[in-house]
Amino acid sequence: MLADVGVAYLSSWMVAEQLHSGRLRAVLADHARPPSPLNAVYPTQRMVPWSATVFIVFIAALFAATPGLNGAALA
Repeated sequence: MLADVGVAYLSSWMVAEQLHSGRLRAVLADHARPPSPLNAVYPTQRMVPWSATVFIVFIAALFAATPGLNGAALA
């Protein structure tokens, strides 16, 4: 809840800063959805295009550094 007005069901990574700072508080946290995997899907080829490989590596690094997306619980 933000400013004690309304309730929203949001992904924790979207509101990590607000939760951490105390501007937002979690309600019904015990009803949180389990994490869902994210997969990179591309057509089968002998060689994966360089641009696809670079993008996959970039996204994997970004997710690994983002609380709520890296599998670690938000504090």
